[in-house]
Amino acid sequence: MIHPVIRIFSFLVFAALISLVDLPGLALAAVAVALLYALIGIGHLLPAWAMMRRMRWFFLSIAVLFFWFTPGQPLGLSWAPLDAGWLPTRQGVEAGVLRVGALALIILAANLLLRTSSREELFSAIHWMARPLSWVGVSHERLAVRMVLVMDSLAEVQDMVRHAMGGMGGKTRLLHQAGHFSSEVFSRVSARAEAEPCRAIELSRCGAPPLRQWLYPLLVGGAFYFL
Repeated sequence: MIHPVIRIFSFLVFAALISLVDLPGLALAAVAVALLYALIGIGHLLPAWAMMRRMRWFFLSIAVLFFWFTPGQPLGLSWAPLDAGWLPTRQGVEAGVLRVGALALIILAANLLLRTSSREELFSAIHWMARPLSWVGVSHERLAVRMVLVMDSLAEVQDMVRHAMGGMGGKTRLLHQAGHFSSEVFSRVSARAEAEPCRAIELSRCGAPPLRQWLYPLLVGGAFYFL
């Protein structure tokens, strides 16, 4: 069983280095992530797919910015009845595919981390990882408690956002819609915070991971070195 601290460190190494690879390296990283999903369970892909669908316009904006605003040689599309100035550049297409692909793989890896680790494991691991902050006067216990409160409230805030969006049907002007949405969400969150009673939160402490398991994030980093 891989220690939760090692899982988080391995994910951080993957997320930090995935943006440094070229297209063949990105393809190999995608194959590795696909193999992990095949071993752990294809069903875990559904939440990641839903998240990527919600980010589709963000992905599209990144692709447009890189495709058409990166200087370089126009992409040779003989079948396109367009002037070369309207075509994306070859360098832009490559850079855009790399950025979108890297973000998609980070989402898939983060989803894999969340699906294979319980909330208690993640919080106890973050609590252990944040212990060095106490050397500079930052309370790692308070940091972990704040993360517990944020995660506990996230689902409720999402419900508030959905209800606020449902009440915007009669508003016709964009600015009016934005103002109504913001004020509605803010009032709901404020009312929920005032009504929330004080409660005790327990954080389980986790021990240090076995030394041999630190080889896993090192192997992840070494794999990117050869990519």
